[in-house]
Amino acid sequence: MIQTKLQPTNNKTMKLKLTKDYVAFREEENIFRIKKTESGIITNLEDVAFESQDSGNMEKLDRIIGLGIVTHIGPDVKYVNVGDAVYYDRRSIRALPFGEEPVWHINEANLLGYVENEGGSIDEAVKAYKAEQEAEARKAALRTSVSAFGTVLPSSKSGIITN
Repeated sequence: MIQTKLQPTNNKTMKLKLTKDYVAFREEENIFRIKKTESGIITNLEDVAFESQDSGNMEKLDRIIGLGIVTHIGPDVKYVNVGDAVYYDRRSIRALPFGEEPVWHINEANLLGYVENEGGSIDEAVKAYKAEQEAEARKAALRTSVSAFGTVLPSSKSGIITN
């Protein structure tokens, strides 16, 4: 159930219930298209660039297929459950203006597919992926840290910067 406070001056909570076979979800980066190289670099295979024949510049491919994590389902939904990862056509989704952020929803029949969850949570996988990305970013920042004298400090194998 999607809940929100009515107004800052009113402490009543309102709930949004989905009808029929509608599925609400939050958009996520497609963690199923992630590759970790031998050197430990994480790359997202969704970030595809191509040379535009019109401009000659490199442009990022605009994906029309998205991945979402189901947050709520209507009473007639048959195939997906809360927490499942679903693929959808971005042109088929609509935003319900409820609460602070829009609630993305789609009719279950318009979903392109879903990832069967055979143990472990998709949410846990997303959190683990994001934590790994943040750790890699911190390591990269440490490797390029500048000392008070303006020189770049090399990092040791342990990831700790030494002088």
